[in-house]
Amino acid sequence: MNEFKKLSFLGKTFVVFILLQPFLDFYFFYVPPLSNIFPFAISTIIRIIFTAFLAFFYLRDNPDRRILKLILIYLGICIVYFILHVWNAHHFTSYSPTNFNFSIFGEAFYMVRMLIPVFIILLTIHVNFDLHSFSLIVQILAWVVSGSIVLFNLIKLSLASYGGGFITGNIFDWFTNGDPGSFYGFASKGFFYYANSISGVVLLLVPFILYLNFTAPKWHNLTLAVVQLLSCLMLGTKTAVLGYLAMLFGTLALFLFTYCLGKEKKLHRSSVILVLGLSLIVGFMIPFSPMSNRSLTNDVTITEKSSNKVALLKQKRKLERELNHKAHGKSTRLMRYIQANYQNYSLNPEFVNGKYSYIIDPVFWSDVMKMPLKKRMDYRYLEKAMLDRVKKINHNKLDNWFGITYTRMNNIFNLERDFLSQWYSMGFFGVIILLGPMIYLTLRFIYLLLFKFKKYFTFLNAVMTFTILGIIGFSLYAGNILDFLTSAVLLAFFVGQAGTFFNRTIDSKEHPFEA
Repeated sequence: MNEFKKLSFLGKTFVVFILLQPFLDFYFFYVPPLSNIFPFAISTIIRIIFTAFLAFFYLRDNPDRRILKLILIYLGICIVYFILHVWNAHHFTSYSPTNFNFSIFGEAFYMVRMLIPVFIILLTIHVNFDLHSFSLIVQILAWVVSGSIVLFNLIKLSLASYGGGFITGNIFDWFTNGDPGSFYGFASKGFFYYANSISGVVLLLVPFILYLNFTAPKWHNLTLAVVQLLSCLMLGTKTAVLGYLAMLFGTLALFLFTYCLGKEKKLHRSSVILVLGLSLIVGFMIPFSPMSNRSLTNDVTITEKSSNKVALLKQKRKLERELNHKAHGKSTRLMRYIQANYQNYSLNPEFVNGKYSYIIDPVFWSDVMKMPLKKRMDYRYLEKAMLDRVKKINHNKLDNWFGITYTRMNNIFNLERDFLSQWYSMGFFGVIILLGPMIYLTLRFIYLLLFKFKKYFTFLNAVMTFTILGIIGFSLYAGNILDFLTSAVLLAFFVGQAGTFFNRTIDSKEHPFEA
């Protein structure tokens, strides 16, 4: 801990902020009574206040006028974009009587929230953690996140990843009850809010813990690697389980590559045993895991419903008759039919009765009913379909550039596809401005690894870049990573620290990343 004592006040405060992130993702902050105290989540407000405090000391202590000038230019671009974004938002047409409750204040709050990770990247490079300090931070985060998921699963005191409520069984119960639907009671997320978001956090930390085990294995890191694997299996999401496999074998491939090049001098026996052990655990556990049970449940449901061709034909004919009674904004036969029969079409009640309900747009939901069963059960497809329908009704090409706004999108349905979600809400310009810095730095890391290979390619630099790329890829697939501050802040922390490691590369007199 002597490394932390050497840090400035800004650096120590920043470490506290980073270590707080998992605790700020606790479920209780996002539900009543705590969620009713303010219009926005208490955890988000705490982060904004903390970030403002850090920004004050960063600006006070940073003598580099060039950096300050770039910050002012960037903030100026953000302000101009926000003005145009709000202007476009006022030219909006929809079937909703409230126009999906657009709020300038809510939009401004979201902008500030999305700027926090950008500042975290800058601050991480400025604080300039050494490898040992960064290792300690990552290990603490990994024990808090993965350790708590495993602990609360074992004592059966964990929130369920799917369906709400608490789990009904722990990891040992997986082997005695494999009935379809049992994943609802078995997949667990500790006391964290979103399973996908915390899956992203666990996966973010996996490659670096593996890096420590490959380069200087110690018993506590070997144990932590096993705990991380168990937490991914317990989460029960495809993101967590398949993502873990990708991170494990991707990190192994990078190590073997650098070892063959002679840049890593030693292959530890314990590292080989660890990889074999993790592979055996995964291979043995996956067939019994909540993830596999969920896939089985979906397959059984689709097979049962698709095989009843007589019932499907009756549904189709009845729906076609009701389509002759289309109307908007009033009770119609079509609306009554949807309300009475949507469950027969395997539609999620949260969609049909939600903020973009059959009452607002019965024609849309009747069209959904005509879709193949597999599409009707694909939640992400329906989330996107709702947003596409709203954009089509508004018929404004500028929505592609400035978005339909975050508050409107959130009042329709939160799309679980990062980047695509931000494109719908903030438009192409918003994606470039808010997510562009992270993407630019990631591409810069890749460029240095590939085109300045001899100087910058090390196992550490490769692992950090691979980690960031992996999380960005998972966010595209699963969503709820870049839009949720726990995962977004920690990803930004890794991006900034990767910049620091590239700056510290042996024999490198260049400093490609400064703050």
